[in-house]
Amino acid sequence: MNNALITVLLNMMLITGIWWLLFIEMKSYRLDLSRQKLFNIRDTLFKNAPDRDIPYDSDAYTLMRTTINGMIQFTHKLSFIRLITILVIDKKLGGKRSSQFDNSMAAALENVSPDNKRYLENIRKRMHVVILRHIAYSSIFLSTVVTAAIFLRSTKYIAKAVLLGGTLSAVDAEAKYVGTGERRCSHTPAHV
Repeated sequence: MNNALITVLLNMMLITGIWWLLFIEMKSYRLDLSRQKLFNIRDTLFKNAPDRDIPYDSDAYTLMRTTINGMIQFTHKLSFIRLITILVIDKKLGGKRSSQFDNSMAAALENVSPDNKRYLENIRKRMHVVILRHIAYSSIFLSTVVTAAIFLRSTKYIAKAVLLGGTLSAVDAEAKYVGTGERRCSHTPAHV
């Protein structure tokens, strides 16, 4: 065989192998990692609830656990495009679903101490960070941007800006519906 032909074949095999690692195996790994982190957050909530005097049947605990469970079930469907779709549809509906979720969360948190309110809000923020990282590393474009942002050490500030803006309430609302198994309308993002 010609050396040029061997070089071309080896390069094609190398490119195929790199593609397989990046787009098949890494995606599967990131999904498993994200779900495991969500399980860990849920386990932390479960283990700390009695010590913090948060009853398992309280609205705050139930809503948070249901949302985390929905997020675990929903993670494999989350992508940058789906995030944008959820946010756009929520905006087109006048923010109805996200405001309903925020109102439910606010009502549930009224019945807990200020310290437990901060704790539960922190649990929610940790869940959001896991989901944002999952979305970022699942997208070729965003993974490049995130890699650059990590290099510049600015992801912490980006995540804080997104979390402080509360823009993921629509995603939380979707996760709550998935977690409760409620039937959604045909115009909701889960059918996109």
